[in-house]
Amino acid sequence: METLLVDEGIPLMWVPGPGTVQAFLDAADAAARRRLIGQRWKGITNYCEGVLDAVKHPDLQAARSFALDVVNALRDGHTSAAQALAANLLDSILQRDLSQALRVELTRNNFKKNGDKFKLDAYKFRTACTFAPVWYAHAKYYPANGDARIPAPMASPGTSTPASTPSTL
Repeated sequence: METLLVDEGIPLMWVPGPGTVQAFLDAADAAARRRLIGQRWKGITNYCEGVLDAVKHPDLQAARSFALDVVNALRDGHTSAAQALAANLLDSILQRDLSQALRVELTRNNFKKNGDKFKLDAYKFRTACTFAPVWYAHAKYYPANGDARIPAPMASPGTSTPASTPSTL
């Protein structure tokens, strides 16, 4: 599971559903998991919408509405817009709801620089499963420093990574 969360940035908490999570766990490798995302993106999107429909807390309605806009943009084929909206929502939530220290910890991904990885054991299970993909999405990418291209396996819509289409996730 650590490989999926930390090394590949695949979310396993809240969305996708249990069947897709099991398929990810059963997949032979990262390439097979990315193919599953490409094949199942519509089902994952529908599952996400169902999770969002169940959100009733009054303090979460603005974020819920924005997240539903992400779902609708993705479903309508506006993948770049969906990813931009999702990244903005994620950043807004991180800025609003987390302490600066935790926000820095979750967004300072220096793996390429010094090999430091997200420490799953430092968090409760749900927290680790929720925030490891956030950490992954904040991998540093600097073409001026020799990064030749956008990393191919960058995470799914809902991250602050360069825009992708569902078939390339």
